Amino acid sequence: RYGAEAGIAVLFTPENEDTARWLVDRRLPAVKLASASLVDEALLDYVNGRFSTVFMSTGMGSLDEVNAAVLRLDRVSDLYILHCISEYPTGPLLETRGLRALAHGDVRLNMMRMLMHLFPQHRVGFSDHTAGILAPVAAVAAGAVVIEKHVTLDRETPLRHFRDGGAYLGTDHVLSLEPHELKEMVRQIREVELMLGPWRWERSEGEQLLAGFLRERFQPDR
Repeated sequence: RYGAEAGIAVLFTPENEDTARWLVDRRLPAVKLASASLVDEALLDYVNGRFSTVFMSTGMGSLDEVNAAVLRLDRVSDLYILHCISEYPTGPLLETRGLRALAHGDVRLNMMRMLMHLFPQHRVGFSDHTAGILAPVAAVAAGAVVIEKHVTLDRETPLRHFRDGGAYLGTDHVLSLEPHELKEMVRQIREVELMLGPWRWERSEGEQLLAGFLRERFQPDR
């Protein structure tokens, strides 16, 4: 209800066919598929044709697995393929396993550009697991049309897990943006969109005026 009042589209990520069915029963038009679901053939088949819009993350997937998932979703009107690296900045869960933080060199935005080349009939975006806002802003500059970013009210406050009631600073929570950071990310993305401009070849009025002056010495004598 809050989303409807605020003009925010609500999007859910089903873990299995049962939760996807719950969303279908509520006539939601769009769904987000997590990276782990890329190889869940039963879920992909159920989602296919039941949602007009699907956002599909591709973390951990090979190109063959991504292609197979795209083929299975052939009845989805608007399929968004999200480049994703399923690693996370350092947090308690990773530290206990001796894993390092996700660095900018791990983002691999050229993999996103490969998806654009391989699937030109679909729109491509970026699901980000880095800390901060540089990676999503850079992704928009590289052509992403959708950005997924985790958000929290306070990174320092542990969240209650809905299954066992325990308090955790989980992998998603420690990389999430706080509201003021989300606002800044959107502001910078809008600036990048202005810099990109329209997809057409045209010169500004200033360039056209300067062309007459700067090219004058190259004009043949008459």
